[in-house]
Amino acid sequence: MSKVPRLSRSRLLLLAVLVIAVASCSDDDSGSSSSPGSSPAESAPLELETYQGDGFSMLLPAGWTIVTAADVDFTTLFEDAGDFADSEALVQQVTAAFEQGGKLFAIDLSTAASGFATTINIIELPLPALTIAEVEAVTVQQFEDLVGASDVSSEIRTLPAGEAAVVSYRMPAYGNQGIGVTLLTESTQWVITLSALDLSPLSDAFWTMIESFRESTQ
Repeated sequence: MSKVPRLSRSRLLLLAVLVIAVASCSDDDSGSSSSPGSSPAESAPLELETYQGDGFSMLLPAGWTIVTAADVDFTTLFEDAGDFADSEALVQQVTAAFEQGGKLFAIDLSTAASGFATTINIIELPLPALTIAEVEAVTVQQFEDLVGASDVSSEIRTLPAGEAAVVSYRMPAYGNQGIGVTLLTESTQWVITLSALDLSPLSDAFWTMIESFRESTQ
């Protein structure tokens, strides 16, 4: 049996950052954090609007806070989240992700009081010398071995923008769930991650967002 191809250490660490970026901000309050079954009350279906980003366009939830590399003062941006940003961990994690290719963090600050804010993260990486099946295998291994995810499942999907490895997981340490989509286009690699205490109210809308993703040139 051949060994699973491995990406560089920096890419392994980057995916870990995407999974735990916002979860780490609730460490100081972990004793009172909600479980997956105690997510905020159900709200109306998400209203989506087209966001034109750096090298891409995509439908994103209207009303969520959008953080890009151009947002220098992250702490001020998160003032409405109260204790959620007190530890400065959010600033450090977001900054680290942007330094390694991060393009955007979309954050639903209305969920911050639960101890884990719902987020969508988008990063761009160089195109790997791997097939989409190898990317799927490596990504599953990363989630299981590097960040301790459980209930990991995966599949390959053909999207309008290219082939994608989709990995769903749970993070027992934080009580959240996530979906990571690694999309290979003709020129680059995009990693789009949704993290939430409960994914079920967001799943259909998230796939509408993913289907809308397009690369763009400026």
